[in-house]
Amino acid sequence: MGDFLYLSCMEKVVRIVKKGEDDSNVKYWLSLSYQERLENLEKIRKEVNDRIYGVGHSQKVERVYSIVKLENKNDQRNSDK
Repeated sequence: MGDFLYLSCMEKVVRIVKKGEDDSNVKYWLSLSYQERLENLEKIRKEVNDRIYGVGHSQKVERVYSIVKLENKNDQRNSDK
């Protein structure tokens, strides 16, 4: 990867809790509407992709085509006789 420079105005806070005792993260996400959760998820996805692929890189979905030969039902019935 490479070195990243992160600029942040947020105060850094660390709390040590036992596994299963801190459900504030779950409560936060459940307090959001479906639309707000999707918007936040898209924002996180974009931030991760910008870090990995570079800012402004548009990631596209690959198209995959498969060509298959379908048997004619009439041909199959004739071969059974």
